[in-house]
Amino acid sequence: MALASQTQRLRVSLTAACDAILDGYRKGLEKGGETFVVDEDWEWLSKAYVKSEHLAEKYWKNLNQCPASEKEPTPEIRSMLEASLPSQGLEYRLVHRQAGVGSLGRPRCTQP
Repeated sequence: MALASQTQRLRVSLTAACDAILDGYRKGLEKGGETFVVDEDWEWLSKAYVKSEHLAEKYWKNLNQCPASEKEPTPEIRSMLEASLPSQGLEYRLVHRQAGVGSLGRPRCTQP
């Protein structure tokens, strides 16, 4: 939520969004935690999900087309990267990607 608020992709204030989530959570608990199906009654949620899925697919498609990184990370960085993976022995690929600002020239690592 905070990131969406900072990048202005959230069209309400961070406080309002958090209050709405907390209010909905409380109401759900008061009702015994009833379930719901994303259908016509929840069309806004369905649209948000589909949009985020589309953006994720586009992101990974673009990332997978990036060329392999020419610069090898130091053993210390490689060790930290591998320790951060969800399980040992996962295959990963280091790529070179340049887009926008934010890393201030520092390398970033992601797992496809």
